[in-house]
Amino acid sequence: MDSLLELTEGLEDLLNVLEDVSEEFKERFRNTWWELEFTVSCMIDNQQQTPSDEDQQAVDKALIKMETMIQNLIK
Repeated sequence: MDSLLELTEGLEDLLNVLEDVSEEFKERFRNTWWELEFTVSCMIDNQQQTPSDEDQQAVDKALIKMETMIQNLIK
């Protein structure tokens, strides 16, 4: 759980240091980041230390989407 929380906090830092990135990209990134943060927030609210299968799928989906977005950005 702590690593997921650290990750969501680190994504804000990443977004803040990106230069020459369109507002469209930032908005799409924020939307995907929000999906991840929402899942983590629900886990905290439910006092879950490990993600359920459904939570893990949501986390994986968001991470893959963000990874793809960043890879496409740096090409």
